[in-house]
Amino acid sequence: MRVHRYPFFVVLNFVFFLSCTKVVVNENDLKGKFKATYTLEKKDEGRKTFVLDSESTQSIRCVQLFEDASVDSVYFTFLNTYNHSIYFYDFKTGDFLKKIELEREGPNGVYPYVPDGYYIHSYDSIYYYSHKTDLLFLLNHNGEKYHTINYKANYAHLNLLDLAGLRKNRIPPMVQLSTGKPMYKIDETIYLCGEMTEEFGRVDSINQLLLTTIDTRRNDSIDFHVGYPESYREGNWGENYFREVFWCMNPITKLFLVSFPNDHYIYQTDLKQVKKKICGKHVCRRYKIN
Repeated sequence: MRVHRYPFFVVLNFVFFLSCTKVVVNENDLKGKFKATYTLEKKDEGRKTFVLDSESTQSIRCVQLFEDASVDSVYFTFLNTYNHSIYFYDFKTGDFLKKIELEREGPNGVYPYVPDGYYIHSYDSIYYYSHKTDLLFLLNHNGEKYHTINYKANYAHLNLLDLAGLRKNRIPPMVQLSTGKPMYKIDETIYLCGEMTEEFGRVDSINQLLLTTIDTRRNDSIDFHVGYPESYREGNWGENYFREVFWCMNPITKLFLVSFPNDHYIYQTDLKQVKKKICGKHVCRRYKIN
């Protein structure tokens, strides 16, 4: 007996069509409201060149310009994930200076795997975040480890809190250190940026917080701040690229600027209050933010 499968196929297509008819669109209400403030001009002179070795990767996700006021120098640094090293160049001359080779295991092991990142606070205070282990290591200029912060262990007590009766567990962000998500250390507090890689039920500022503070004066105690904006509560955004977070700090006001892929604003925060800003006026730039 021959069975016809076409009606079943039609029904499946009809069900699929019905399930996809409701689409949430985040409209841009800022269209036409921007004015050109800066213009970029290409100039051949003054080009900065850094000669890479044969082991340097073409894609570099973690870069930092580090100023050492004690010797009046600026260093261009980046993480080479191929040979697990942090490279140092003289920014003024472009000359290669040194590289810190990161050990994988042993007493100085930091378990370097992609997507790890680093932050140079001083010549002998180099923080390295291991994504594989959720550990934040403090190294000297030789790559020797002398302090470890256990990121997961230090927020375990927060799971016992019941905030506003909405949810007992606050989901911590997946911390990343990269050029677009740098780490900061102000006084004795470390500031980190993270994100959610997938949907976990209700998205709000209570149980899905994005920014992390680590108080080194209080046994590296950890707390979380700032959630996704209202636009993320209007639908399931699925892919992690739509949930990626970028941020920077204004060194003058000491306020943080946070941006999101599906939102047309930039948000300014002191980690206690969040203000929506028109993104045309507040742009993250190295050393100066208007």
